[in-house]
Amino acid sequence: MRTFPLIPLLATLLLPAAPAWAEKGMVEITSDALIADRYQDNGDGTTTDVKTKLIWMRCSVGQTWTSGTCSGEAKKFNWEDAKKQTASFAGHNDWRLPTIEELRTLVYCSNGKPDYFNMGKPGRDEYEAQGNPSDFDLGCQGEIGKDHESPTIVQSIFPNTPADVFWSSALYAGYSDDAWGMFFDDGNDDHGGHSHDGHVRLVRDSQ
Repeated sequence: MRTFPLIPLLATLLLPAAPAWAEKGMVEITSDALIADRYQDNGDGTTTDVKTKLIWMRCSVGQTWTSGTCSGEAKKFNWEDAKKQTASFAGHNDWRLPTIEELRTLVYCSNGKPDYFNMGKPGRDEYEAQGNPSDFDLGCQGEIGKDHESPTIVQSIFPNTPADVFWSSALYAGYSDDAWGMFFDDGNDDHGGHSHDGHVRLVRDSQ
């Protein structure tokens, strides 16, 4: 089992609204207007994933969206504190911790191996359930920083993202003291103890 790094806790944060075109039912965004054929820049420190319809904070909790980038240090939390993170940002106060399936959709493999975007394919839970098959793809293939960029996320949309673990809201079914997180150094998910520390990126559903 991969363990989460142990670092002190802290707390604060950030973010959005559904894009105007979606709310008003007007012109649909074309791929030319999207980043990585996928992300709509909402112009307020948030982005809409047009594939999943989720709205994400562009910065990690603890960072501040300013002058088109994320400044400051991304904070770390144990899992119990991570679950408490919310925000009032860009006119909305329904921000929440994402599920592990939602976090998987953020994984971007710059070499396209196995795919550029994970899009919610099964992760380590299925890998372990199948007996760790050798032909099962976990994360981005190749050497970190050599064969694919790290962090494994679209960095122009999510600037200054730590190449580290981000918590999900999901408990690990096999062990109640563990929860799922996504490692954005290599695009792998794994479970770790609640007392370990990880980063947080908040999400909300489009209306």
